[in-house]
Amino acid sequence: MKVLVYVETKEGTPVQGSLELLTGAKELGETYAVAVEDKDAAEKAAALGAKVIVLKTGDASEDVHARIDRDGET
Repeated sequence: MKVLVYVETKEGTPVQGSLELLTGAKELGETYAVAVEDKDAAEKAAALGAKVIVLKTGDASEDVHARIDRDGET
């Protein structure tokens, strides 16, 4: 079984509950951690044995926000 855990962060640090979920998830199967542009969270998740997926919001995100602002869509 594959288990996906979102690593929540607060002020650049992974929230303790997210790290606890990663530890428990290892017992269920292959663990993947998702961190949003957070190197510290990604490193801590990897240290707990998870395969890490880091989402980046860079230019593509800015383009979407610009389009929404311009078009008045929500």
